[in-house]
Amino acid sequence: MDLHVTVVGRTPADLRTRALDAAREFYGEQAQHAGVTVLSADVEKSDHDGEYRATVVFRQVTG
Repeated sequence: MDLHVTVVGRTPADLRTRALDAAREFYGEQAQHAGVTVLSADVEKSDHDGEYRATVVFRQVTG
């Protein structure tokens, strides 16, 4: 199952934190230990000064 999230932030660390928070909200608190990995992350400059928008694709692999 894939999850696509779009987040806005000013730094790579900010984008990463926001994306991981969204994944935890969807997959549960143990997302990082439940086979959830990042498939891709596309980042682009936002229309707002100093902000970037990232679309991150997570996949949960069970087996």
